[in-house]
Amino acid sequence: SASKLKMERDGNGDQRIQPTDYDLVLLGTGLGQALVAAAAAKNGKQVLHLDREKEYGGHWRSLTAKGLHKWAQKVQERCNRPTDGNEDVQEKEWDVYSDVEVTGDELELTDREDKDYCIDLAAPKLAYCAGELVQTLIDSGACKYVEFKPLEGSYLWTASKFIRIPASRAEVFRDKNMPLVHKRMLMRYLQDAMAEHDLQSSEEMGDRGKEMFVDQLKETGMPEELQDLLMYGVALLTTDERKIPSTCVQEAMLRIKQYVASVGKFGQGQGAFLLAYYGNGDLPQAFCRTAAVKGATYILSEAVSELLFEEKERTQKQCIGVRLDTGQVLGCKQLVVSSATFSEEPSNGQVISRGVCILDGSILPEESQVLFIFPPNSVPEHESRAARALQVGSSCQVCPRGKYLLYLAIENTMEEKSARTDLEPFVQLLCGSSFNSRESHDHTRPTVLYAAYYKENVPDPRSSILPAGNIASVSPPDATIDFGTVIQEARASFQKFYPGAQFFAPDAAGIVSPDDDIEGLILEQVMEDVHAHRYAE
Repeated sequence: SASKLKMERDGNGDQRIQPTDYDLVLLGTGLGQALVAAAAAKNGKQVLHLDREKEYGGHWRSLTAKGLHKWAQKVQERCNRPTDGNEDVQEKEWDVYSDVEVTGDELELTDREDKDYCIDLAAPKLAYCAGELVQTLIDSGACKYVEFKPLEGSYLWTASKFIRIPASRAEVFRDKNMPLVHKRMLMRYLQDAMAEHDLQSSEEMGDRGKEMFVDQLKETGMPEELQDLLMYGVALLTTDERKIPSTCVQEAMLRIKQYVASVGKFGQGQGAFLLAYYGNGDLPQAFCRTAAVKGATYILSEAVSELLFEEKERTQKQCIGVRLDTGQVLGCKQLVVSSATFSEEPSNGQVISRGVCILDGSILPEESQVLFIFPPNSVPEHESRAARALQVGSSCQVCPRGKYLLYLAIENTMEEKSARTDLEPFVQLLCGSSFNSRESHDHTRPTVLYAAYYKENVPDPRSSILPAGNIASVSPPDATIDFGTVIQEARASFQKFYPGAQFFAPDAAGIVSPDDDIEGLILEQVMEDVHAHRYAE
């Protein structure tokens, strides 16, 4: 049943929302809130989803090129003016962003050309083919509203050159740049690791599972180039494991198993990752649509000026409703907000330097959707963290034909270092003459037409002191490559409120049934792209 919303006028002629009481109210339409809304609506709860912005997505939204420029200006203005204490509840979410720098002039585009851009604020983010996002899309039915394209290739920068991260056994042995002894060493390690992980639970692994992953790799005698490939290209670690080992064998095996399980899931020879058509901003919209179909009410451009609480003796303070800017009060039993709403010290959390560049050509001649990984210490003055860069082309419907988007991210570990200072060396390496690739020696390097760099401050959830027991929070996008964190947080919020309910259980009508073959639908989409990608650019 679709959501039923009545807008009635009061004695002053102002529109008022009907009904006025809800099981669950959510502020902001980010991916975390959208997941909780869809799960609650599917479980029969009366849901109201509000957003002060006029677009869906919150920190997960996609913007046009002009929209990105205006967004950057707004963040700069907000950082330069003191807050007056009269902000609405959701406005504090803007404090997540800081240190915005733009290079190049705003692109001169017609409105039609501008709409061809779908630029993600939370990138690079990819979906594992065998990961939680794909499964959650299937379980919820939201997969009906999104399409995916396979990542065409992944490359690791090591010893001043890029090596391709193999997507299959055949690709390992086709690689002319890797010595045969290294190919056998890599395949033997992966086979042994998977066999050991499948046979042994975490308890059975015992002390071996607690060993440091980097120490285990050193014991194999494999060269550092292969160690880097496994640590940063397959397990996708981000910290300097040789300097400060922090990842145990058990955790690394879980990461490697997810990668290996994802490789080839939607087609032989295909890699581990999928990209969303029209950008990741389509993902929160897909779950919002799923919630609306199940009866949730959606209102954009509606700010909440105040949260209302009730204190009872011997019980924890409870949020009983929200007051809108219009003055109307809406009641709720539970409330979901961004963790930024109640975070007093966002600097205690993770600080991510992010950047997006609009390019006039592809970095590689034959591939458009490509991930580049730079391990710690592989680029001067970037010793402590790995950086990632993702190029996306027009065949993903995120930019006009002939243009490309390049997303970059690295965890910022020095407050005095700007996002631009963090990321520009990687842009220069990828787009400059220093790029070293045997496949592209005759290929002209692309030019950066426009770039925006900014910091995203992800609050530590432990620093968000929620004022009532019936409030839950979800975090802005983190530095991981996938969507696992936001799904886990959304599930935890849902289970906090509804401990006996299942997160996205198939309903009696069977919105997702074995006959629907949703995985087959995704496979069909991906395989169509595989056959057509060489003509798509």
